[in-house]
Amino acid sequence: MLRQMCRRGRLLASMKDSVRTGDSESSTVKAMRILYDPVSTSDGSPEHLSPAQESAHNASGSILDESTYSLLLDYWNQSYSPPYIHRSQFTYELMDMGINVFPTHAVEHTHFSHKTRTFSVFRKHAGGSSISFRHPATGHKDYGYIQEIWTQALQGECRTFAIIQPHTELSPIDAVKTHLPTHLRFRSFARYTNPQYVRPRLVVELRHIIAHVPFHWRPKGTYGITQAFTIFVDSLEKGRD
Repeated sequence: MLRQMCRRGRLLASMKDSVRTGDSESSTVKAMRILYDPVSTSDGSPEHLSPAQESAHNASGSILDESTYSLLLDYWNQSYSPPYIHRSQFTYELMDMGINVFPTHAVEHTHFSHKTRTFSVFRKHAGGSSISFRHPATGHKDYGYIQEIWTQALQGECRTFAIIQPHTELSPIDAVKTHLPTHLRFRSFARYTNPQYVRPRLVVELRHIIAHVPFHWRPKGTYGITQAFTIFVDSLEKGRD
């Protein structure tokens, strides 16, 4: 096991070095660059980007679909200033008035690193996408899966946005059947796996994320519950809450 850990450490170091230096064009290094593509984060001051750098970063990505675009726009206008307008509201008359139009492009990622932990989108790694977080609007603790990860340059800073699908709670009748509400020390709770009512998606940033939340899918019929549900164990925050 120790040999495997050492080999893994050397491989990761080589992958990181190949990404940082970019001094090799071999097929092996190119493959390593593809494999090692996290959005790294730093606790230091973010690098300030010029307008040209902002445009270059966003243009290197893809066009946001209307749903994701509106989510990011609404989140920004509720959390920051100056406000932006929707791309459909832009007219030539506004071109010289200093009106901010929210960028139509962003760079999509499948995972990012935050406080020594790696988080991913659900389609790549379900466990890496299951998180606890502080709801941006209320500050209350919530839970969900990361569906999308985007980086976008706004107001001189490259920001990482995660699109979250929050979980839907069990009905009071079904919750009692699991017996989890009466065993609080387990720090476990259940949510519907494929709920009939799906909560609206929301946007969070790295500062809202608390920790990963392990889970176990259970089929319908378990505990007499007619729908499939998932049991989550909220025990990995280690004082981060």
